[in-house]
Amino acid sequence: MTSAMSESLNGNSRIDGWKGIADYLGRDVTTVIRWTKVHGLPVNRAQPGHPRRGVFALRHELDSWMAGHESGASTAGSNGDVSEAAPPVTSENSFSESAAPAEKQRSEDDRLGRTPPPVEAKTRIRRRRRAAGIFLAGAAGLLLFVAGWMWLHSGPLATTLRLSDVTQLTFNALVKRGLQTDGKRLYFGENQHGWMALASQSIQGGPIHILWHPNFNVVPIGYSASANALLLTGYEDGDIEPERRIYIYPLSNGQPRRIGKVRAHSAVWSPSGTKIAFAHGRAIFIVNADGRGQRELASFSRVPDMLQWSRSGRQLHFVLYDPATNGSKMFEILFAKGMGRYSIRSVPWPLGVDGGYGWSGTGQQGTFVIRNTSGANDYSIHIVHYGTRWWQRSIRVRTVQSPVPAILNLAMDPSDKWLFALSSSMNEHGVMEYDPNTKRMQYILSNDSVGYIDASRDEQWLTWTRMAGRGLVVARTDGTHQRRYSSTDGFRDIELPRWSPDGKEIAFMGRMPHRPIRDYILRVSDGAVREASKGNDNQGAPTWSPDGKYLLYGNVLCLRTQTCAIHRIDLANGKVVTLPGSKGMMTARWSPNGKYIVALQPTRHQLMLFNVRSQKWRLLANGVNGADLSWTANSKDVYADVMGKNARIVRISVSTGAETTVLDLNETARFNFRTAHGAVFCPGPHGTLILPWPSPATQIYSFKVKGL
Repeated sequence: MTSAMSESLNGNSRIDGWKGIADYLGRDVTTVIRWTKVHGLPVNRAQPGHPRRGVFALRHELDSWMAGHESGASTAGSNGDVSEAAPPVTSENSFSESAAPAEKQRSEDDRLGRTPPPVEAKTRIRRRRRAAGIFLAGAAGLLLFVAGWMWLHSGPLATTLRLSDVTQLTFNALVKRGLQTDGKRLYFGENQHGWMALASQSIQGGPIHILWHPNFNVVPIGYSASANALLLTGYEDGDIEPERRIYIYPLSNGQPRRIGKVRAHSAVWSPSGTKIAFAHGRAIFIVNADGRGQRELASFSRVPDMLQWSRSGRQLHFVLYDPATNGSKMFEILFAKGMGRYSIRSVPWPLGVDGGYGWSGTGQQGTFVIRNTSGANDYSIHIVHYGTRWWQRSIRVRTVQSPVPAILNLAMDPSDKWLFALSSSMNEHGVMEYDPNTKRMQYILSNDSVGYIDASRDEQWLTWTRMAGRGLVVARTDGTHQRRYSSTDGFRDIELPRWSPDGKEIAFMGRMPHRPIRDYILRVSDGAVREASKGNDNQGAPTWSPDGKYLLYGNVLCLRTQTCAIHRIDLANGKVVTLPGSKGMMTARWSPNGKYIVALQPTRHQLMLFNVRSQKWRLLANGVNGADLSWTANSKDVYADVMGKNARIVRISVSTGAETTVLDLNETARFNFRTAHGAVFCPGPHGTLILPWPSPATQIYSFKVKGL
């Protein structure tokens, strides 16, 4: 140690501050700080509250430390291997540029008066950080595992669902539609003199009371506990009128009232009972319950249907129908606070929404879905649970077998303890022949489940679909020589078979899974089936040209998409041509002599006549609101069905348009098709009519729900 250095300290053993220590050692401040941090230079920090705060060092400790490290540096320099523990004895200018960031940090420590931690402290910090990272990663993994377990084993899916205590509540033979409940009473539409009237019955059974019987059909489609009111559809034409009027029926007091000018094919209450969402055409709208404030939420390229509001009111679920595949995809409108802002997103649907499914009433735990398998023995009830917690799936589904077949509607009581079902039942089967001249009706086939039927041109053979809608049968008119074609078993549904003029083939409309309704041809000799044409439109009942070279059809499921028209298929090449001026028409039939074609204009209830030679249409009759047509064998008259209060089958003259009632359906109470999709019939031998016996009656049942 030099004498100059000793004189500068004036004999004091304590040196205060980084600068004083640096001056004593003959180094700059940053070097002294680095030695303290890296090499353990004995620098101390004053205790809190001491009059002289900051860092200090004792001279004899500094001298001892420097003496030891200077000798180490000299020894290391002799062999050229400088130890990491020895401080450099060169000037500050000998440091490389790579040390600049560290030097900057050291200067910052000096400015703030911080003492850099020793090497052992840095090691401990790194170990603590590594341990904290491992802990956090483990905690995150455990959290994900718990969340996954809760997602898979959550809530109602952990129990087995069962339906028990099956009880039949109604016993009349009247057709019913729609089913709702407030927990005390059931509400449904019931046939009263040709119209569906609003009816009510206790959930325990008992007498049925008619609440409202206007001069049109009314069917309940929703109940709001908040508004204590029913939501109804009002219509005249059944399936031919897809966009129907919407009414509110108060259950406490007040009169039924229509909601503005709203027409919809699907409508649903909001949980608050103050708003109604509805689908019209290709768009979804929302309107106040008083009919004001209507606005469009969204429009689509496909048809929205089956609207269902979640209990929270934040989600509005719906499906978009695709006519090309006869299927749908599920979506939801997700509302922010209020209903001013919202977003639309697709929702995964585990069942696959297609023509075999239909929504029904919502309970406390979820929405019930009906699976209509067109008469097969698999009538399943699917309970859809919407996730309400962050760890739950957005949609969960449980399935239970229905105790009764052919469910049309379901309703759940508010306590989720009882489920009510509207079921279609068949008590008697067969085929009846009606003679308009004698007014007599007789069995020609019995104990056969017959749906749609047709007689061959030579009046020797019959063909029909089974009531289940699957499989085609051929037999003599007396029921003998029956043959069932297994080649048609793969169809989900078969309707309106028609014999070819030569009796060698049968054309029919059929639906395969995930495909539109198409026209097919079956060869009677061996059962081979082929599609009549290529395309993806929904084709209605086929009708033959007199020479058997063409088929004629009108579109079905086309009113909502506004794609209805009449088309002709060339069976030689499958080419399809649209008849001029036929837009908006349905249900076409070609006359046996080939001169005329008749078709229905469903929205105007008109029967139109097309002259094949002139290619012109003319009005033949008004007020025809049914869904089936047939020609007489001589091509002079057309049979048509008329629905409603004065339900009947009529014969209309082609030359004059005069109408004659052939069968008054009100006088034939055993036939319950007065408000169905029209009477199912076909011309029989010698001017008779052939009708399946009977159309299905509907009854209401209750089930006790366990495990929900």
